[in-house]
Parts: sequence; structure tokens; C-alpha cells
Amino acid sequence: MRPDETASPVGERATARRVEEEAPREDLRLPIAALTLLAVVAFPTHEEQTFPLPGQPLTVDGYTTIRSTDPHTIEVTVDDPEQAARHLFHLWSNETLPAIDRSFPRAHLELTEKELRVVANGGGEVITLALSSAPPRAESAPKSTRYTGYGLQHEMAN
Repeated sequence: MRPDETASPVGERATARRVEEEAPREDLRLPIAALTLLAVVAFPTHEEQTFPLPGQPLTVDGYTTIRSTDPHTIEVTVDDPEQAARHLFHLWSNETLPAIDRSFPRAHLELTEKELRVVANGGGEVITLALSSAPPRAESAPKSTRYTGYGLQHEMAN
């Protein structure tokens, strides 16, 4: 037997070199994981870039539909041609909400932590979906409507 060989319990020979080559692979797992994480943070995907910094509103422009899906839910869909994505918003309320079924060829939406503002008709109309805890804003639009509830959700689909 050569000095770089060891005898295994079943009589097979394994070289020390093979054992040494396999050991560093486990040592590389942590650095590889760290580099992968760094790559994800340094080079985010397109969808990750659409979300604003904390404290700033998410803004979306596009064809917008606002409709009641049941007496306690309002759904807003926005087809955003710039991002080739569809945004979907929901407001839920324990109270019965007034029925709504509107669409706008082009609207500007702003989502904050507590409200979604839909600015349509060149600023002539504002529809706000807000959590009950959000204080009402003084709107300068000739027509403004406010719906309140306990839950506000945003989803994004391609």
C-alpha cells in the first residue's frame, strides 16, 4: 500500500487525495450561498424594481376598472402597458359598501400603506379606497368618492 492510500473496512482502497477533494465542497457552500444572495440583491429582477422605497407610494398608470365583487369588497384592476403587468387591489369592509362599476381608459393610481387613490379624467375625479384608520384628505377634484374598510391588498400578475 502506498503512503497516500488507506484501507477501507471492506478491503477497498481509497486515496487520501479523493477525501481531500470532497472536503472543500462543503466548505464552499457558505461562500456560494453568500455570493448567490449578493447577486440577487445587486441585480434584482424587473418585478422587484417596481416597488418603491419604504414611505413612498407605489404609482401605476393604465387602463383601470373599479367594481364591487360583493357587498363588502371592491376590486380595482390596472393594466400597466409599461410593465406588461396587471395590478389587482382589493378593499374589504365589514360594512356594506355602495356598489361601483367604473372603468377609465387611463388613470393614475397611488398606493400608500393605508390608502389607494385613483385619479381619473385628467384629475377631475378621485376615488379613494382607504383603511378606516386613514384620515380623509381634502381633495381638490370636482368629484371625489371615498370608500373605507379594514383591509387593503395589492397583487401583481404578468
